Amino acid sequence: MTPRHSSPRSTSGRRHTARALDVTVSAALSLVLLGGAATAAHADGASPGTATVTAHTATPSPAPVPVQHPGLGARLVGTLDKKDGEPATTSTTITWHIEATNTGDVTLKNLNGSHTDLAPGETTTHGYWQTKLTQEEIDAHTATFAANLSATTPDGTPYNSRTITGSLTLPVQHPGIDGHFTGVLDTKDGEPVTAGTWITWTAELANTGDIELSTIDGIDVDLAPGETTDHFSWRSQVTQADLDAGSVGVSRTYDAVTVSGTRYTSGAVTGTLALPAPAERPRLSGEFEGHLELKNGEAVKVGTRITWIAYPVNSGDVELRNINDTSMVLTPGQPAPYYQVRAQVTQADLDAGSITFSRTFSGTTPLGTRYSTPFTGTLTLPTGPAAG
Repeated sequence: MTPRHSSPRSTSGRRHTARALDVTVSAALSLVLLGGAATAAHADGASPGTATVTAHTATPSPAPVPVQHPGLGARLVGTLDKKDGEPATTSTTITWHIEATNTGDVTLKNLNGSHTDLAPGETTTHGYWQTKLTQEEIDAHTATFAANLSATTPDGTPYNSRTITGSLTLPVQHPGIDGHFTGVLDTKDGEPVTAGTWITWTAELANTGDIELSTIDGIDVDLAPGETTDHFSWRSQVTQADLDAGSVGVSRTYDAVTVSGTRYTSGAVTGTLALPAPAERPRLSGEFEGHLELKNGEAVKVGTRITWIAYPVNSGDVELRNINDTSMVLTPGQPAPYYQVRAQVTQADLDAGSITFSRTFSGTTPLGTRYSTPFTGTLTLPTGPAAG
């Protein structure tokens, strides 16, 4: 009995050690069952009878990354790269300016390969494209363009916008010509204006449209908007109707071609030239013829009657009225009936052997000018009796 219980302290110590191991293992199993990290139990070789258990806690899961919503709103604005008055042709360049706004919730970097970074809500107008007009666009009077924008988010994710489009209404050409004529009579100084007198008309034409004119009436002019030319003239003749009216009017149109090939016909270009009041050139032509009133065999003596007869002709260019205070009217070129005056031979006439007779003829022009001129005649007196 004594040997079995000779060492109660030692026996008591083994039981506690074994129980402690059981408790430790049980705790380790509980940790494993609870889903923790694996446990390990080992006895310290330096301390037999003692077991140590080490437990590792689980690594926490990372926080969720917020979702990015990149977005771009944009529009294209086209501008024709040409001077005022130049036509829109297939060689004309259009610059399409981009106006882009970051409509997302993340910064967009390197917009379209540039160094432009666009924060949410920011707008940029730095980008542009250039295109050439096509004939189809010119015919349609509208140019269009479509493009996409690209960028990257801060984490390097690429982003491409929806297709954006722009349209540009091409200006409609408005050719225009306005002007007036100035007339000049082709007469020498003092020369009267008559039917058939030539007039030289010079036209001063202005380009009142918004496009350059290449030709006018087939003549090269290269006339820019607002410019004028006076290189066009033509001639006409005065008519009797013009003389009666006291003025000459002219009116005509001009055909032009724009630098883009559009044909245009102007409105009426007009001009008026006042004719000078006709210079009256009254004239009466004629002379007296003397006839002795002698019976057969009668000699000329003092008192012998002489009949002087004249045939006046209106040789001027105006009508003459009231010839010699009568009701006679002579138009230019018209002869008058004979005009007769009776006189007698004087002693002086006999001594001189001849008689000279003169009488003034007169008339009034349409403007009231009184005209007069002498008509004369000479008669040689016979020295013997009149022949039978």
